[in-house]
Amino acid sequence: MNINWFGPIGPTGYGRISTFICPALKKLGHKINVIPAYLDELKVADPKIIEMVKQIDETILDADVAIRLSVATPSESLCFHGKKRIMYTMLEVDKLPPYWVMTLNTMDEVWVPSTWGKEVFEKSGVKVPIKVIPAGVDLNLFNPYREPFVPRTENFRFLSVGKWEKRKGQDLLIKAFCEEFKDNEKVELVIMADSIKLFDQKFNIYKNIVNLKLPEDRASLQIIEGMIPNYSDMGRIYTSADCFVNPTRGEGWNLPLIEAMACGMPCITTNWSAHTDFANEKNAYMLNDFTLVPADQVFAQAFIKFGNWAEPTIKELREKMRYVFEHREEAKKKGEFAAKDMENWTWDKAAEKAIKALEAV
Repeated sequence: MNINWFGPIGPTGYGRISTFICPALKKLGHKINVIPAYLDELKVADPKIIEMVKQIDETILDADVAIRLSVATPSESLCFHGKKRIMYTMLEVDKLPPYWVMTLNTMDEVWVPSTWGKEVFEKSGVKVPIKVIPAGVDLNLFNPYREPFVPRTENFRFLSVGKWEKRKGQDLLIKAFCEEFKDNEKVELVIMADSIKLFDQKFNIYKNIVNLKLPEDRASLQIIEGMIPNYSDMGRIYTSADCFVNPTRGEGWNLPLIEAMACGMPCITTNWSAHTDFANEKNAYMLNDFTLVPADQVFAQAFIKFGNWAEPTIKELREKMRYVFEHREEAKKKGEFAAKDMENWTWDKAAEKAIKALEAV
């Protein structure tokens, strides 16, 4: 089968999907032409995906199927071609913009990463076939046996990873941690946050923290702004901590969470949106006390303003963090169970599902 894959290839969530699933598709014996959505990403992309880009040939003109990994705007739908056309996309709220629905209904098929996403797309009015093709996790990079990136200390270390934005819930996490844990306790919170200055040049991460008016007697809080230079070290980042905390308001998939779970970390996360396909009460500590409220993020507003997202309570987040802090052996066992469970969510398994869907098309 000749497949044209159009999409980001850089160090973003979408780019990670391209980077890992395209080689997995190729390994199954199919011809893959990888066409970068943004040529500038060739400077920062993984070598294995760059090598695939170099192998584009004349089969691009006669592809059996073309897959566009992207947001579902009308302009994106015009940028790829093939005998059959598939849009692979996601959104983090419970309703699609009307122009997304119109765009998706011009496709032969739509792919989404989660069953939750499929339900959202169907309820929003997408009429063409929708298939659930999950993303995955690379167990070579993310497993409990990776050597910690930084030495452990006597402090119990909570960790959060993700782009700094309201949707990710860092504001909730910081307030919950600083209100629950005091400076005389052997505990710390480390937040690794990609900057959103690409979207908002005036954004200042530290001004945001000051505006939270945190108590002065809080436990240790560390903010690391920016991406880690070598993505293969991320597994070592996770194994450097004791608990991963992810009070997200909504996810289209949630790569940091599945990576942390694969590393055997006990994880605290919101029991809503796409990651509930792989995170549940058996393998994680779920935040169940939330309400659905209108999404109100400043950037990407045009995409999310039609829907709602979850609003976890600081009270429950405090309780869950305190519980994990005081029940470390139980939490460790839950993390070990999560690591075993994530063996069912590899990129190879995702590619197998993708090929079955393509054969049906």
